[in-house]
Amino acid sequence: AGDMSTVTLRVTYQLCACVVTPAIIAHVGFSVPAILGVGGLAVGAIVSETLRVRFERCRHARGNAMQSTGPERGLWTIATEEGAGSVHFYTFAHQNEAVRFFETISMASVCIDPLGQEITSKGHSWALTTIRAKTLQVPVGDWKVATEEGVNNVKVYSFGCKENARKFFNGLTAARILLDPTGKEIDHKGSWNPFALSTIRTRRLQEQGGQWKVITEEGVKHVRVYVFGCEENARKFFNGLFVVGILVDPMAQEIDRQGS
Repeated sequence: AGDMSTVTLRVTYQLCACVVTPAIIAHVGFSVPAILGVGGLAVGAIVSETLRVRFERCRHARGNAMQSTGPERGLWTIATEEGAGSVHFYTFAHQNEAVRFFETISMASVCIDPLGQEITSKGHSWALTTIRAKTLQVPVGDWKVATEEGVNNVKVYSFGCKENARKFFNGLTAARILLDPTGKEIDHKGSWNPFALSTIRTRRLQEQGGQWKVITEEGVKHVRVYVFGCEENARKFFNGLFVVGILVDPMAQEIDRQGS
């Protein structure tokens, strides 16, 4: 055990690194109750000052950075969420400047290189999803992520490269599929919600004039036909069914069935 001055001195030393964990408390030789009981007020004051310094450092960095309305080709960009849905962009001519800014600020942020590709990120996944949706998408992007956000509410996000599409795809929590430039599904997540995946595939994988077909009965004598441009997409849809169905190839031959 030690007196209050010893406790305060040891905790202050550890807080200089701006990190307080149970391991650090154990390292200095005191239990959590002891710290709270003996040096709680001192620790609170130190933490408060640490947060104040961090906030001021972050505010100063943002105040001195060049803001823009979005990522700019040829420049490094740090995109942040500063308040729900409020995405801000800071641009830099050199990578080291962008990295220094990224490491200084404390809010959720994404670092984007001069070619528009995400390099690194930090922060809460929901905030990062908002940032990526507003930052990484391109209107005519060939890589797509399709999601169901609410019953039958299918949304499609377009990206210019596989890397950005994959980053966005991996950060989502909703059921979703990842589509390559040919429109082929190459990945999906959300198997816990097969209804959502089936809805997404119905809306996004079908192709008018497609030669691959999935035929189902959805209710007594209620037969439906879904058409696809390739076997892979037809098979994905077929395998995700929870009703009776058959898979038919371009020669009108049944090649698989389920639910019989």
